[in-house]
Amino acid sequence: MGLFSRNNDDDTSSELLESPGLPSSLDLNEDYFEPELPNKTQATVKSARKAVSYGIEDAISLMRKLPSDNMEVVVSVVKQTLESTQISVDDIIADANDKEERLLNKNTQLEKEIQDLQQQIATRNKQITELLEDHKETVSVRERLQLANDLTEKSQPKPRKPLAEAKPAPEPEASGTNAPHLPH
Repeated sequence: MGLFSRNNDDDTSSELLESPGLPSSLDLNEDYFEPELPNKTQATVKSARKAVSYGIEDAISLMRKLPSDNMEVVVSVVKQTLESTQISVDDIIADANDKEERLLNKNTQLEKEIQDLQQQIATRNKQITELLEDHKETVSVRERLQLANDLTEKSQPKPRKPLAEAKPAPEPEASGTNAPHLPH
């Protein structure tokens, strides 16, 4: 008999159905067809189902390709076409509302991050200004102290070296002794 016959005389068809790679009749319950989504709200489940069907991103892509003149006719044709293929325009509108909310939240988040960064920049600029003022004052005081040091050194007479220290002692002449020559 054929592969799809209901006659149990054919052992090959029952062997195929009992193959370990195929689900058995015990496996085919509601869990097999609809995945379990633990701890998810109904809104999350609806949005997951919307993501699988036609959403706002698809509608945006479609509307970009259509002419923009005589918008009433264009949107009427789009609505009728979508509904004829069992696509709910209300679901697309709900998806658009969700996207608008996500976009506004992201925009608010980015604006806050920019404000935080601008505050950090203002703080750093203030620190730079303070450091430069401190540096300028430090240089000024150092230069004044250096000037005072230089003036003090110029106004004080330098100690003179004694003449004995200034002239080197004459070399002893070669004599037979190693004794130093002392003046009398």
